[in-house]
Amino acid sequence: MRFGCIDIGTNSVRLLIADADKNGITKIYKGIKTTRLGTGVDITSTLKIDAICRTVDAVTNFVDIARSFHCDKIIAIGTSAVRDALNKEVLLQEIYQKTGVRVDVISGKKEAELAFKGVAGGIKSCEGKSILIVDIGGGSTEFTYGEKNKIKERYSLNIGAVRLTERYLNESLYDKSHMQKLSEDIEMNLMLLHRLKEIILSRGKRIVAVGVGGTITSLAAIDQNLDVYDSEKVHSYVLTYHRVYSILNVLSGMSSDERKRVKGLMPERADIIVAGVMILTKVMEYFELEEISVSEWDNLEGLIFENIP
Repeated sequence: MRFGCIDIGTNSVRLLIADADKNGITKIYKGIKTTRLGTGVDITSTLKIDAICRTVDAVTNFVDIARSFHCDKIIAIGTSAVRDALNKEVLLQEIYQKTGVRVDVISGKKEAELAFKGVAGGIKSCEGKSILIVDIGGGSTEFTYGEKNKIKERYSLNIGAVRLTERYLNESLYDKSHMQKLSEDIEMNLMLLHRLKEIILSRGKRIVAVGVGGTITSLAAIDQNLDVYDSEKVHSYVLTYHRVYSILNVLSGMSSDERKRVKGLMPERADIIVAGVMILTKVMEYFELEEISVSEWDNLEGLIFENIP
């Protein structure tokens, strides 16, 4: 069965086309468009008209592509920015009128569950082990803990790269006070995960930590100094805490224009990457993680696994 799955996120819209059956997934096409749907949602709880237009155009284009590949099933999900917006129906109705596709607005916990299913299917070294999955998005970050391919704990916090950039990092150059406020906000939110922390620390070295989302895949590309993004080099790459912390210090000391020229970093992500890397840094500190593996398989693959008949 051929699937076309679309993820409408806070920062971007993504498409995955793949053939799937009980034996697994064969990827055919992947696409991404930065639409920044979540601009201003943290403050106003409202989607801006121009952001809605950009997103509708991106989704319409992806639906056309999916149909050109003769997909048997097209599925679209909306995450953090859509969840939070009081006027989400404007977006959902416009997408339905233009494409005939209904968007399923999923909860943060459902998002975490899909990421777990995607990672479990994509990183074979995780099979049968205790896994902590960290999914850093534009509006929220999801945490999922599982043992032997079964989910035991899942959480969603409203800390994301776009949301926190708008709160603290609106200038081209960041001063220490802004970085300190950003750090404290993340630390305060992570305290809500004290139960999960106890579980993780009790497992010690038996835990496999895996990160998904644009922040961590960008970090893997930056750490390898990739001129051209290579998913095969990014998938399963291991980032140490030392390297994450070092890259954070380098990026936070640059201007936005300088970050746009960093190898491995998409220019469209240059303004939000520091907030994203700060989230990861604080997560690794909180859970005392020495390293984290990077997964290219995430909630889109999880969505396909969930819908295989």
